[in-house]
Amino acid sequence: MREGIKTTEFWLALLMVVLTAIQKQLWPEAPISSESFIVVVTWIISRLGEKVLSEAIAERAWATTEFWVAIGFAVIKYVFPALPEQVLPAVMAYVIGRPAVKAAKDIALNRIGRRTINQ
Repeated sequence: MREGIKTTEFWLALLMVVLTAIQKQLWPEAPISSESFIVVVTWIISRLGEKVLSEAIAERAWATTEFWVAIGFAVIKYVFPALPEQVLPAVMAYVIGRPAVKAAKDIALNRIGRRTINQ
């Protein structure tokens, strides 16, 4: 598992900071929405949680669907700021839920319950 500056999470966070600084200087009338930041930061936190809870992470961060859902939402929200607010909870559920499911499969909580019932 990569750490620190070698991670996609680090570079995505840095990119968001740089894009915000550039955007505020060149296009101050069109700010990046807070929902875009929320989704990207949520993905970063979810990915870090997955790394902590999972035994091994096989796929690269940029190769995951939840990464592209977070990036896609951030871009679409910037292009179409009037996007319905009902989209945000669905995106957040996927961005949080998918890494949680991948991490939880290593924990196997369902097996604990079965052993207790069958004994």
